[in-house]
Amino acid sequence: ARTDRRPAATALANLGDLHRAQGHLEEARAELEGALAELRELGDRRAEGVVECNLGLLEHERGRLDAAQARCERAAALLSEAGDRRLEAIVAADLGLLCHEQGKLDEACRRYEGALEGLREVGERRYEGTCLGRLGAAEAARGQVERAERLFAEAERCLNAVGDPSRRAALEVQRGLCDVARAREAASRGDAATSERFSSAALERLRAAGARAESSDEVRTFARLVERARAAS
Repeated sequence: ARTDRRPAATALANLGDLHRAQGHLEEARAELEGALAELRELGDRRAEGVVECNLGLLEHERGRLDAAQARCERAAALLSEAGDRRLEAIVAADLGLLCHEQGKLDEACRRYEGALEGLREVGERRYEGTCLGRLGAAEAARGQVERAERLFAEAERCLNAVGDPSRRAALEVQRGLCDVARAREAASRGDAATSERFSSAALERLRAAGARAESSDEVRTFARLVERARAAS
């Protein structure tokens, strides 16, 4: 029976996501693709969307941002069709992050703002805090430091309310983009000492993140973005 195949497809998808988290990307790809084919045949749009999203995350970890975006776009469409507003909003926030990594900051901000609307509709405070931090980081990268700092403060209130230390750790790294923006602004007016102070503050955030025993994907992603911004300034 078709329903009897669903648990096996779900188990294969879970195994693929576990291997992805462990860094076994080729095994993960094969398992996730196998689960995806089965779920597509079963017509389970929600589960299919979740697996598409996980394949997008896998492509992201491989540095294949265009492929990751295509996967996540398909995931968002499937989740919308399934009526899962929460997961659709989470994927929208992931699409914003992919735009940010590609330097498409205006589009990233639009994606984040759309995601925030959905997350607030369903009362998803944890991901709201994450998305606020991402939006703050994009605004900082655009040079909108005061707006970024307001968003970071709002994100911190959300994350404190749900008690999520790993996401608060990512927020500290994201604040490094404000440091970089302030360093650039000081350099542009010839204030080398202030520029160096803010640049060093960003570097210190990166060192603190690297010293943690456990590091999340979010921390690593924004550490890369801060390093890239420092190198370009």
